Amino acid sequence: MRGLSDAVGAANLSSYAVIAMVLFIAAFGGIIAYLLLRRNRQVFDRARQMPLDDEQVQTPRNAENNGAAQ
Repeated sequence: MRGLSDAVGAANLSSYAVIAMVLFIAAFGGIIAYLLLRRNRQVFDRARQMPLDDEQVQTPRNAENNGAAQ
């Protein structure tokens, strides 16, 4: 087991951890920015009210493809 530890340590893989962290922070920031933009507010308001809307029944997008009874 010592040989594997030495091999991985000698490979100098620490820069990959930094790259992964930067990519994660960029993706997380992008998702948060998308959720907080005002231009998406109408879409989210409509989705938020869907469970309570009895007048306009909406089916899932893939209900026709799955053969679900309607």
